[in-house]
Amino acid sequence: MVLSGRIDTDGIAALDADQAQWRGIGVKTVRRQSEERIQAGRYGGPEEFANLGWRPKSRKAPT
Repeated sequence: MVLSGRIDTDGIAALDADQAQWRGIGVKTVRRQSEERIQAGRYGGPEEFANLGWRPKSRKAPT
């Protein structure tokens, strides 16, 4: 299953930090508020995103 949301990367952490500074609140608060709007209730990991792109070319076992 693929759910929409945010991937926990350095870039997203920087965006959260910028948003926190702009809004005058803590980074943890920004992250918690973001996670509340995500179906899974959390940021996805980079490895989860990477796994989406890998698909075997056929169902046959390699020889």
